[in-house]
Formats: sequence, structure tokens, C-alpha cells
Amino acid sequence: MKVRDEMNKGVTGGDGVDQVLMRGIQKTGAESTIDTAELRCPAGEQIRVPLQLLDDNPDQPRQYVDPDYIEELAETIFQRGLIHRIVVRRVGMRFQIVAGHCRRAAFKLLGDKGALGEWSTIPAEVIELSDEAAALHCLLENIQREDLSPAEEGAAYANLMQKYGLATAKALAERLGIDELRVSRRLRIFEGPECIKKALTRGLKVPVGDAADGGGRSKQETRRLTLDAALEFLKVYEQHRRKHPGTEGGRPDGRPIADVKTQSVVMRALSEGWSRQRIRSHVERLLSGKPSAEDADDGPRELPTFEVKADRFVVFTKRLARAAADEREAVLE
Repeated sequence: MKVRDEMNKGVTGGDGVDQVLMRGIQKTGAESTIDTAELRCPAGEQIRVPLQLLDDNPDQPRQYVDPDYIEELAETIFQRGLIHRIVVRRVGMRFQIVAGHCRRAAFKLLGDKGALGEWSTIPAEVIELSDEAAALHCLLENIQREDLSPAEEGAAYANLMQKYGLATAKALAERLGIDELRVSRRLRIFEGPECIKKALTRGLKVPVGDAADGGGRSKQETRRLTLDAALEFLKVYEQHRRKHPGTEGGRPDGRPIADVKTQSVVMRALSEGWSRQRIRSHVERLLSGKPSAEDADDGPRELPTFEVKADRFVVFTKRLARAAADEREAVLE
């Protein structure tokens, strides 16, 4: 425990502003308003900020955080201490997180669990940023750490373009200093159906094994799409949207027909574990308007009653039974 305390001290550096904050907390209590006059500090200062004075960045691109990840992060921080401070900027008399939303959540979790240590405040570095610069900084930090799904990244790009008057993917890419193709692909994801965006971010629950084969069992798994697969299925969605611009039942509150049709093929691909090549081939057949007999139906296929790995003799006899009489006789002679 002493080692852990020393590690926690090491990241704060024991600077004077930290001590002022701690005195404010001790004098007023964790649930009370801290004397904000004591929180004034120059940009670049390293301090400990009370969790109750931290606000999320409204342009935070990360829409979903796995609770298990926060649990693991909290355990790591508890065992090894906080390696990197969070980054904040001052907004009025409070602080807005620029980088470190998950670290803040981990500190809160440790405090809620009553873990031994000081978790009501978190080490932070205060920087000066405009609203636009803070939004760009937050997005780039997540991109560099590969913390965002393509769907979340696309939503963040669209938000920045609308909020700061950036008319094209090229303009945004130049502002961020990243590849234009990356931006344009993720903007396409953002404009796509919810089933694809969810399959990229949280994943979709699909029947697997016997359930997928119509065996009646209710086993399900959450499976995610890769970016390559999502881009292929976007071609299907865009074709359906051109052919079927309306909604289910023609109702204003109904789901777009294109969404429904796209979801069925996405669910099937995830359920059956299609390879990249099969996805590409299936999409090509759908776009050509000439799907094969195997892929004509986007719903679950009716599979044979015998196991896939059954004796080949069983398969042979079933085919023979469906053959014409003269063909059967020729085979059996």
C-alpha cells in the first residue's frame, strides 16, 4: 500500500496548487462547493482536480465504453498508479476534459468501491484551448490510440464539419492532418444504416450454431463487423436506398426499407461467420441483380437435416432418391 501511495504521489509532483485543492476539499467536504478562487492557476500547471468539478467534452467522439474496460483500467490504476495525467481546460470556474474520460471514470469507480487511496481528485494538466482546438485535440487523441470505432469516428467528423463550417472531407482532413480517404470512408459509415454502425461499435447479437441452423436453440453471440465488411455492405444499402426510398409500411415513423433489407444480410453474414471473400462475392451478386441459388434469400437458409460433416454416403443416397428413375437404375446397375 505504501508503494501505491508513492506512485500516486509521483504523478502529482506534490505541487503547491495540489495542496490548495486538497485543503479546499478538507474544509468544505466532498459534496460541497469548493472555493473556486483557490482553483485559479496558469495554463500548463499540473494540479489535482476534484472529480466534481470535471465536465465531459461535448465533442467527445467516443459514444460507447465497455464497462469491462473501465473495470480493468481501474484495477491497473489501483495496482500501479496513474501513469499519465488527464488533460483539461478551464471553462468558467470548472474544468472540461480534453483527454482522459476513461481515467476519470476509473477514478470514480475506485471511489465508489471505497478503494484505499485518494480517488476524489485526479492529477491533471491545465492547457489553454479554444472550443474548436479542444474538439480536434480530443478526436486526434482517440484516433492515435485507436480507441474509436469507424462509426464513432465518422460521427465525430460530421459533427466537426457542421459545427465549424468545414464543407468537404478534404478540408477536414487537411485541418486534422490525416488521410482524406480515411475521413471520406468514415463519413460514409456515418451516413449508413444503424445496423452497420452498431455492428461496428457494440456489435449485433446474432443466432449461432444450432440456432442459426433452425435447430430451435436460443444461443446468441455478439459479433462485430470489420471496416472492410461494413464498406461492402454499404454498397448494398446504397442500392436499396435508390430502389426503395420509402419506409416500412409507408409510415413516417417507420424504418427505412433500405435499413431493413441491409440488416437482414448483415445479420446473416455475422451469424454464419462469412469470410471477407464470401461477403465480397455475395455483395457483387446482389448488385448485379443475379444472386446465386445459394444466396438468393437474405434470410436464414434451410439446411439439410443431417450434419454438415455427415458420412458422404448419406448425402449420396439423398441425391440418388431425388434423381430420375432411369438415372437411379443406371447408377445401381
